[in-house]
Amino acid sequence: MTLLTCDSGKPYRVIALAGGQHFQLRLRNLGLAEGKLVVKTAKHPFGGPVTIRVEQTELALGHGMAERIVLEEAQ
Repeated sequence: MTLLTCDSGKPYRVIALAGGQHFQLRLRNLGLAEGKLVVKTAKHPFGGPVTIRVEQTELALGHGMAERIVLEEAQ
């Protein structure tokens, strides 16, 4: 599943950043990388951003970025 389709409030582990090198570098610089735990806190309507929490950081990502972040449920 992707960050766009996952449920809010549940922990997930990032398993892949499905984008080019620049996309992956941008997300890693923000603290989002494979193996990190994330929690989607909100998905705003009408194409607004998806907000997530990674460790102690809140991030807002566009739908295009969110659909390229592949997740699995955290155990």
